[in-house]
Amino acid sequence: MADMMVEVAGVKFKNPIWLASGEPTWGFERMKRGIDGGAGGLVAKSLNVPPPEMRGVYQGKRICVFDEKHQPVQKGKIPRSFTLYYRAVRPGFPDHEDEWIEELEKSEKYAVQHDAHVIGSLTTMPTEDQRRVSKKMEQIGLKILEIDAGCPHFDEYTGDEYRGGNETLVTARTLNDLIRKVKPVTEVVTIPVFVKLSPMAYSDLVSMTRWAVEKCGAVGVTCHNRFTGLMIDIETGKPYLQGYAGVGGPWMLPLSLRWVGRIHQTMPKVPILGSSGAYDWQDVVSFLMAGASVGQFCSTVMCKGYKVIKEAITGMNKFLDRKGYKAVREIIGMASEAALSYEEIAKLPEYTSHPRKASVDIQKCIVCEKCLETCWFDAMRKSEGTLKVHRKNCTGCGNCEIVCPAGAIYWKL
Repeated sequence: MADMMVEVAGVKFKNPIWLASGEPTWGFERMKRGIDGGAGGLVAKSLNVPPPEMRGVYQGKRICVFDEKHQPVQKGKIPRSFTLYYRAVRPGFPDHEDEWIEELEKSEKYAVQHDAHVIGSLTTMPTEDQRRVSKKMEQIGLKILEIDAGCPHFDEYTGDEYRGGNETLVTARTLNDLIRKVKPVTEVVTIPVFVKLSPMAYSDLVSMTRWAVEKCGAVGVTCHNRFTGLMIDIETGKPYLQGYAGVGGPWMLPLSLRWVGRIHQTMPKVPILGSSGAYDWQDVVSFLMAGASVGQFCSTVMCKGYKVIKEAITGMNKFLDRKGYKAVREIIGMASEAALSYEEIAKLPEYTSHPRKASVDIQKCIVCEKCLETCWFDAMRKSEGTLKVHRKNCTGCGNCEIVCPAGAIYWKL
């Protein structure tokens, strides 16, 4: 069996399958279930005391799950490509920070007994509160902290007031925001600090990562949080959940992998915690191959339960053994390091001197004309009751092969 151990900012974890900050890590009892399931690491629910007027959004219906047709899921039939639409669910969340610190301390002690660790997480808040809370988290023995600088709910709490100095909930939209909300923590703790990025806050998460590490004192990033979205019930003409909410799920994986890969390509020594888009072990493998040290689950666990963790560990172990890897660390970054730029791709022989061209196997072709309808380069022609390829027009894009139900498309140089 392959060695599943990974090292993150000098801290060793028994495996790279983690729980992300969210409802599955809200309190000791929930974290215990994740630890018992085998998670190598757990990022605790972010400590955050919202404005009093916002407490009401934690009551009533605030979770919807949609299928690939954007219809609400019924009777527990959760598809692989589901969309989770929800506002932060935090009924009973400790109003006083000391209660939560006690939960974290209890959870970390239990985690250590099972060769795992809990990562403390806090949202942006007034500077002195940040300093005090982060120091308390370090003092109880947590090995790593995360600052959530990109929660999808923040804008709905504060609107545009962050520009006017609202210090309660702030999305780090600018590099200066990042300094203002991260550096106060890195200045008072000695343990590693990660910044959880927002995919909406800044157009270049590579620059945001560089700024977090070089200017703010963070050691790495969590890439990344969810989006804020709007799902509409067209029958009523009203939004689901009465308005905007956080939106995530497995559909986010390609977006998350893009930024994980870009960050790793640019700063290969900066540790990345991969988040947003993991449905099963294959997605965790993808996160690692893109350059993350770990892959985190949240939405899938919320919809399917903690069994997701055990299944992911089993699946990854089988994969590593089947492929002959001695350690999971061998796969970290291998895909992003192999990824070529457009300029490099354009120089490959298959795109220059030996471009491929489509051909139609007449014996297999059922003349459904789907390739004809979806060839955007006028390469498919119908003649004498059969389909043929006009080779001069064919660019080798592959779309005809994808849409052909009979498997009648093949390739020739």
